[in-house]
Amino acid sequence: MLTIALILAVLPIFMVILLLLLRIPPHIISSVALAIGVLELFYFHTPLVVVLYSEESALFTAAEVAMIILGGILLYEIIKACTIDQTLAEWFATLSKDPTRLALLTVLGITPFMESVTGFGVGAIFAIPLLQRMGFKPEKAAILGLLGYVAVPWGALGPGTLVAARITGISFQTLGVVSAFISLPLFLIAGCSALIIAGGLKALKRLDELVILSFSLWGGILITNIVFGTPLAGVFGSMVSIATGVAIILIREKRRIPYSRELIRITSPYGILVVLLLTSRLVYYGTTLFHPGLLTGATIVSVVLESPATWLLATSYYGTTLFHPGLLTGATIVSVVLESPATWLLATSLITVILLKQKKEVLVQAGRNAITRWWRVAFTTFCFLALGYLMVASGMTGIIAGNLTQLGRGYLLMVPFIGALGGLLTGSNTGANAMFAQQQAEAASGIGYSKLWVVGIQNVSASLFTMASGPRIQLAMSLFDGKDKDISVFRTVFLIDVMVALTMIIVLFLRT
Repeated sequence: MLTIALILAVLPIFMVILLLLLRIPPHIISSVALAIGVLELFYFHTPLVVVLYSEESALFTAAEVAMIILGGILLYEIIKACTIDQTLAEWFATLSKDPTRLALLTVLGITPFMESVTGFGVGAIFAIPLLQRMGFKPEKAAILGLLGYVAVPWGALGPGTLVAARITGISFQTLGVVSAFISLPLFLIAGCSALIIAGGLKALKRLDELVILSFSLWGGILITNIVFGTPLAGVFGSMVSIATGVAIILIREKRRIPYSRELIRITSPYGILVVLLLTSRLVYYGTTLFHPGLLTGATIVSVVLESPATWLLATSYYGTTLFHPGLLTGATIVSVVLESPATWLLATSLITVILLKQKKEVLVQAGRNAITRWWRVAFTTFCFLALGYLMVASGMTGIIAGNLTQLGRGYLLMVPFIGALGGLLTGSNTGANAMFAQQQAEAASGIGYSKLWVVGIQNVSASLFTMASGPRIQLAMSLFDGKDKDISVFRTVFLIDVMVALTMIIVLFLRT
């Protein structure tokens, strides 16, 4: 039933849609939507202390996400400045004589790896020029590059999934595991589409390779989520897929991998990041599993608090969280420093500059470029997060969820497409989850369905439809002269996304 409360509750979301259609920049849209939400507090009478507490949580999460974003962009800028991406692309293009096989490996291995390490479109920036070097026309290269965004829930080490977990109260790792479990149909459909686009229907004779690569990516992501946690899942999962794809090439084409010392040198930043992330997880788990007293004793407090490195990181990254109660306990500091992907992205950026013997000007310029690209993304992320937490605190999400629950089990038909709407609108899994994850969770609880699975579908479908979002399509078009091709690229990617979304509805109903 349409009421004033419902109209006002959906007004911020409606304004986001309207302003996007008018091609207003995302950072302006997010700030306008947040301003509308604040003004609506005069109608949704919410105690000031409740608002402030919710926005403190939003600020805490936004700071963590923003620093992960900054670390990813900085690492990419350094890699680009060192021409590592170009050298890797040239090496990869010589790996196989079969463009269709390489296209499949790009969609289910290379692009997911690049996106998992740095995020925010870097996967396509690397993949599309590579696909053109393989001989694909620009339009096909764009579609194949966009299809490679199959692991966006773990892109940039998972800030979007982290937002969904924080805003709904679900464990980050648990949500990562469920999102991974749900993603198998996505990998299969995206891979099959890539085969047909790259080689026509005759390429379906490689269905066995598609199944092997899809299951290797799925298994790698799922197992890593369970064993090492969500941030590493996309990185390790795509590495398993790449290794599997290379093995297929070696066996079926009887080729040797082109190898040189230069290859080891240029891949060192990725290896360093993986080693640092894995070591940090092992150290953290080791201290908690085998030395339970260590995290509460004076030793860990003295080591961490007296280390200059801790306070250097704290000053640059955790300054906004210093007023958070209990932050300075030994266990919390160790947890924050060791577990944050931002810490290791920033560390890898510095080590890469030193290891590759680059001048300090390279780091300075990369830092400037990163901050220029970063601030709008960070600001937009904060505004969407602040709006999401505000809508929860004021009861707006409850009103929207209450109306959705009136549909009963029919609401499950809408779950993937609500997530899809967020992905299309924002072009960001983080923004989409900030907008809709809590509404989805409350609606699921209202009909007695598992909110974990609904939020998992929200997370994967929002990520999926970022492929077809305006920012991603524009990014793909910017990599070649394809001014008149964007409609056909969008249509193809969007239809593939819809097919995947329909399979997610089947998953939801099968679980009931």
